[in-house]
Amino acid sequence: MKRNFLLNLNDWKIKSNRKPLIIRGARQVGKTYIVRELARKSFQRSFIEINLERNPELHQIFEINFDIKRIVTEIQLITNTQIIPGKSLLFIDEIQECPKAILALRYFYEELPGLHVIAAGSLLEFALKEISFPVGRIELIEMHPMTFFEFLQAINNENIVEFLKQAPAAIPETIHNNIKMHLKNYMFVGGMPECINTFKNNRDFNEVRDIQLNIINT
Repeated sequence: MKRNFLLNLNDWKIKSNRKPLIIRGARQVGKTYIVRELARKSFQRSFIEINLERNPELHQIFEINFDIKRIVTEIQLITNTQIIPGKSLLFIDEIQECPKAILALRYFYEELPGLHVIAAGSLLEFALKEISFPVGRIELIEMHPMTFFEFLQAINNENIVEFLKQAPAAIPETIHNNIKMHLKNYMFVGGMPECINTFKNNRDFNEVRDIQLNIINT
């Protein structure tokens, strides 16, 4: 599904004073998906992803010290890839699981500024209690659930989005009623990508509600 957040990542990618980026946001909001989408479009030949929740043994890479050359070498050997500043995107997912990895971002910025580094995490406040946050050495950006416009695009109503973007002075009643119907559906479905995808495929509010409850309960 199309996410406008990708525009923010594209802007970050071409910054001359780019810093390592942490994407914050709730679970299941689409953080991992959007980074992979950026990689698919801009780093097809060199995308390196490590997940610090799924692979806790990787924490040791960051626990020893902050020697960036060593860290990069170990990641390359473990992932069987080559990391090239200016051409590679290194993605550290679920970074909140290893606070030392958050600290290491500072040294990526200071010692390897040409490398594109993105981290993603949820509930970072708990991890930050254990460390001194590297102020001025990284960027933080918040990713939210999908907007009404993104909802419309996902259910193949791009034409309504384009119409509303023009900020018409008046809207015919039939069109107004149609938009209100979609807005009502959005209010029920919400902005979590899995909920929207399920609604798109079967229009079953009960199944959407089950997904919502599962997200809340877990």
